Amino acid sequence: LAIALVDMLKANEYLPQVYLAYFSGAASWIRGAKLTLERLLRGYQVGMQIGDIENAMLSAFSYLIESFIYGRSLYELEREADTYMKQMIEYKQMVPKDLTLALQYAILSLKKGPSLMVCQNVQHSDLLKRAIEHNNVPL
Repeated sequence: LAIALVDMLKANEYLPQVYLAYFSGAASWIRGAKLTLERLLRGYQVGMQIGDIENAMLSAFSYLIESFIYGRSLYELEREADTYMKQMIEYKQMVPKDLTLALQYAILSLKKGPSLMVCQNVQHSDLLKRAIEHNNVPL
């Protein structure tokens, strides 16, 4: 109902958060990852246009995760993740940045081998340290 209302009324100020809530949750299980990708990308684009940076960046992360689940090329996905990560840093959106960083580790591991998943470098340690400091609340 919320999707239909947002689309019918062209209520773009609500589109990023409504699309994020629905298409990164229930829709991905009901419709499948492939069918949610376009809508998550739209949520990102509209969010950036209207200044809803937080929901735009969370939509970008959800888009990346759904793309990963759908089975897109790891090389293509890695390039997109790098692009979104730069924006997340630029706009100081650390939660989606850290989530995207975890996805990048998974991509790297699949491309290079499972040994890379071991926390060996500073970024891994920093991510773990911040998770512990924030009482295991999502980064």
